[in-house]
Amino acid sequence: MLQDVARTAARVPGQALPKRHRPNHAGLLRQCPFPPALSGTESGPARLRNGLLPVSADGQLCGLFAVDIAGFNGPRRDDDIQVYVHRSLYDMLETVFDRSGVPWRECAHEDRGDGALVVLPPTVSVAGLVHPIPEKLLGLVRRHNRVSCEAARIQLRVATHIGPIQYDGHGFVGHDVNLLHRMLDSPALKRMLATSGAEIAFITSSYLYENVIVRRPSLIDPAGFKPLTVRVKETRTRAWAYTLGASTLTTLARILSPEPYTACSGIWIQH
Repeated sequence: MLQDVARTAARVPGQALPKRHRPNHAGLLRQCPFPPALSGTESGPARLRNGLLPVSADGQLCGLFAVDIAGFNGPRRDDDIQVYVHRSLYDMLETVFDRSGVPWRECAHEDRGDGALVVLPPTVSVAGLVHPIPEKLLGLVRRHNRVSCEAARIQLRVATHIGPIQYDGHGFVGHDVNLLHRMLDSPALKRMLATSGAEIAFITSSYLYENVIVRRPSLIDPAGFKPLTVRVKETRTRAWAYTLGASTLTTLARILSPEPYTACSGIWIQH
């Protein structure tokens, strides 16, 4: 089944996983039909052995959101720091989604070790992924960095998309899920975040850019986005990205890696 959303926290003896950080698929359960193989009775689905309910997105169009903590495994981030940063990310996501009209409990989410995949129910508009979620997330990241030690300060990469997905009892699968994470792992996006010194680098698919951002410029100015070519594994596609905030935390370079960075005009450039 799905990985525990606080996998790193589970390594610390005696620490119980907070209920709010457990994978939640209630929103999609109410919206999506269950495949016969997973249904317990005609009146409701069967529970799996770990207590999670099976989810079937059944090819429906869903908003997709993925986030990754840059340099999560940096040399200065020991287990205690990773647990703190990991939990802080989920606290921020829950707060931001709830404050943006996209109820966190209505979404499905999977942990990705140094980040998360969030799937919106088919009935929830994807507009919130464009605005105001990124701006609200920026505010919480800035506050987190202000009150945290150097090793716990973070930069985020965020990717959004919309498309049909499937749930096979183990996780969300499909071309659009793959595309979402190819964008998130794009070297071009990583360079944009490193060279800008921003707190967040945001990337979106051409489909979402053309059908939501361009058509609704009142949400966010389309001119603020830069076209990026995504080349990851077998994926070759065009996406659109922009950065949020301008970090003065040059010590982030030492957190991510002390060697492959050089200082340049107050920012750090990754080689």
